[in-house]
Amino acid sequence: MKYQGKSEKRKGLIVRLPVDLKHELEQESARQGISQSRLVVELISQGINQAVDIESVIEQIEPEPEPDDQTDIEDWLRRI
Repeated sequence: MKYQGKSEKRKGLIVRLPVDLKHELEQESARQGISQSRLVVELISQGINQAVDIESVIEQIEPEPEPDDQTDIEDWLRRI
């Protein structure tokens, strides 16, 4: 893949990353001597045609604990 130059049309993409992954991107981009955005574009390009088993990815994500109704009521009463 040829990296886009400044004269080529581009669109922005904002992604929230875990801190550890962001740190790895910083290190790898420094090691390769390229920008983080260029590294991410290359990584996405290399993996874009690969199938992802989304169900297994979802299973790996820990669900957030359900809020306790009693705690919600107590918080609400404290604010009044």
